[in-house]
Amino acid sequence: MSLPFKKDTPDAASAGVTAPAGTIMGGPITATPITPGGSAAGAAPVAAPAPPEPFPSSIETTTEGGATTTVETLPAAAAPPPPEPKSEAQLACERRDGTWTSAGKGFKSCVYRTRDGGKTCRKETDCDGLCLARSGTCSPYKPLFGCNEILDSMGRKVTLCID
Repeated sequence: MSLPFKKDTPDAASAGVTAPAGTIMGGPITATPITPGGSAAGAAPVAAPAPPEPFPSSIETTTEGGATTTVETLPAAAAPPPPEPKSEAQLACERRDGTWTSAGKGFKSCVYRTRDGGKTCRKETDCDGLCLARSGTCSPYKPLFGCNEILDSMGRKVTLCID
């Protein structure tokens, strides 16, 4: 089988296909020719779905006395939920230039950028935060959540885990 747009396509036999021509997974293949600008031969035309009903701009009501009242209506817009009030801990964090963020195992914490993030270090006391063992540089923020290999105050490589 060769496709007209791809000259180097192998035929079915050379591609290792052993199924009889015209079958896929044991079922027959049927082809429906489509003419340019037309529809498939024998296919029924498909109608576009109807547009949704517009929201009425007014509603008329009739009272017991026979008077008719027209009330203008607008679609109800979903109001955004009000922001959560800030906790005392969050306010204190922000006063100290920290960032209140999700951290650890599903709670919020105050995270601070360190003064010397990225600076070369050999032990923890060389840094405002932690000395990262893998890169030999000071951490860019503190605290570091999760498990991290650090260099302690003596320069020894240890694993520190903070949930």
